[in-house]
Amino acid sequence: MKKHLMSLSAALLLIGITACSNEEKKTETPATPPAQSKAPPPPPAQKTEISVGPDGASVKNKDGTKVSMDKKGAEVVDKKTDIKIKTPQ
Repeated sequence: MKKHLMSLSAALLLIGITACSNEEKKTETPATPPAQSKAPPPPPAQKTEISVGPDGASVKNKDGTKVSMDKKGAEVVDKKTDIKIKTPQ
């Protein structure tokens, strides 16, 4: 009886070992994002342009507003307004 119990235990142990060794190892590959074309970044947009010289000065914004002053007078240009002030010489 003891021999049968030992051989049955050995057989079950052998079956258990072989069943566990047949497991497939799962390897997870990290998800890579789709390849994107790397375009160079656009140059930074100038917001305000300021120029100063011996004859006058002017300021021009990105949206098109311009203020200038020189020997002849002052000028303000906007999308909705256009003001020119001339000084007599």
